[in-house]
Amino acid sequence: MIEHYAPFDAAVQRFYGLACARVAEQALALGCGEGWRGFADPDAPANPLRDPCGYISEGNVVAVGTVPG
Repeated sequence: MIEHYAPFDAAVQRFYGLACARVAEQALALGCGEGWRGFADPDAPANPLRDPCGYISEGNVVAVGTVPG
């Protein structure tokens, strides 16, 4: 697990700001709801990632498989 607590440093803010903006763009285009609108502009003062109570949790999974011969 990777966890970040607000206030985020500049590198974390930029990385997740851009990542969330890309997901928000896709979600809004698909009509997934206006809840994504706040993430659309990573530099906006009202972006949820700028909330003083912000929290980011990221998990990664690695799967290994074999192809039958």
